[in-house]
Amino acid sequence: MSNFVLLGIQSLTYKFPVAKQSTRMMTVPLSPPDGTQQTLLMLQGFQYLYDGRRQYGFGELGLDLHLSGGGAACTASLRDDKADSRDWNANVIALAMFFGPSTQT
Repeated sequence: MSNFVLLGIQSLTYKFPVAKQSTRMMTVPLSPPDGTQQTLLMLQGFQYLYDGRRQYGFGELGLDLHLSGGGAACTASLRDDKADSRDWNANVIALAMFFGPSTQT
């Protein structure tokens, strides 16, 4: 049984442009090093802006990071009662960490 070690890290940036659609998804290609057997995604930070008046419970941003094919996908959802009525944009930064077996004995 081999121990897993960190083989590399990749910074991921998602730039959601201004639009009214409540839920949007973007995928960034991954470049895992040779020997990668597991990939872990971790949220590093985000910023978002939207127009309109603030209503109780609205204007909150939900984020989901997940692996998708050969990339890392980010789904961003602005809580606006699915009305698609507010212009909003967001920038999300995440890390992909690649793990594989240690080559040391």
